[in-house]
Amino acid sequence: MTGLIKSELFKICNKKILIFGLIAILLYAISNFLPYLIAEGYYPTTAYTDSGDILYGRAAVEYNQSIAAPYKGILDDNKIEEMMKNYKKTDENAIGLFPVNAGSLFLSSFYYNGELHTIAEVCKNITEPLRYGYNDSWGEYLYEMNIIMKMVLCLIMVALASVFSQDYQNGMILIIRTTPKGRNIDTKAKIIASLIVANIGVTFFIVLLSVAYYIFFGIEGWDTSIQEGVVNYFINSPLNINYLTLSVEEIILNIVVVNCVSIGSLLISYITKNNYASIIICLALFFFPNMPLLTRLGSTSSAGRILAFFPYHAVNAQMISGCRPIKIHGFQIQMFPILVMYYIIISIVMSIILLKMARK
Repeated sequence: MTGLIKSELFKICNKKILIFGLIAILLYAISNFLPYLIAEGYYPTTAYTDSGDILYGRAAVEYNQSIAAPYKGILDDNKIEEMMKNYKKTDENAIGLFPVNAGSLFLSSFYYNGELHTIAEVCKNITEPLRYGYNDSWGEYLYEMNIIMKMVLCLIMVALASVFSQDYQNGMILIIRTTPKGRNIDTKAKIIASLIVANIGVTFFIVLLSVAYYIFFGIEGWDTSIQEGVVNYFINSPLNINYLTLSVEEIILNIVVVNCVSIGSLLISYITKNNYASIIICLALFFFPNMPLLTRLGSTSSAGRILAFFPYHAVNAQMISGCRPIKIHGFQIQMFPILVMYYIIISIVMSIILLKMARK
């Protein structure tokens, strides 16, 4: 069994599409993070001081953190009005406030059309008190994770779609089928090897992204409410959770989804017995939930909640955090534990089906 697993690992890892795909995703991740280090104009690493000086990179991050620090804690309308006193109204930039830094960018969610709006008017889907703090990096971190996880899932589907079908195309299936025991062991080896590759890949990119953001931005703002993001990724979320909680939940869900998609790709590969058909079906099923007709439902609606049960949207923290909790006999259950259990059960069911089909 161990020998078969090593053999399958070698075959999967030796696929050119997997090697080139991993390099492409790595280059994408690096190219998206480098601007924070060397480019100007990116809001998390750019800040204007009261004197008109412009700061970049770590200096801008530290300045923005100092701007937010005095107001850290429970957010209310009085605190927002107090923050507004530090800025001048202007028509010279898109947000209408000067100087442009973490404070004015945050206030732009409440100050628009020349008026300052209340928390209740802006964050309409939540009634619990919100916590404010420096949060520039957290929204970007979760956004980048969403993009990278989608790329990883596509690569996994393409790489694993031929695991079984190639045996049919190269004639190896005739040898494997000589005994039922051989078919069963070979199938288990393929599943285990595929899951090892998928989990190493997803873990690598999660750790890489997390370490990069931690080194450059630190963990300041981890206890900030997710609705308080500069770019409004989560402003419509009905969940009263902070960025650290959402990040941990999304990492766990990403790993579960990757395992589910891996097993699903293997099952499709076994059924179709054709490399190209497997790849086309896997990708079509993956991208189908992103059709405009479906995405118009929105995650905050009851019908839109269904979208979270598709892998494409399950790795999107903005989508998951926008889902309203399900009410059952007076209890509210968030979508996160439901989705984790759902993907685990689906993975187990598909594994059982695949093993049973292999015995025939």
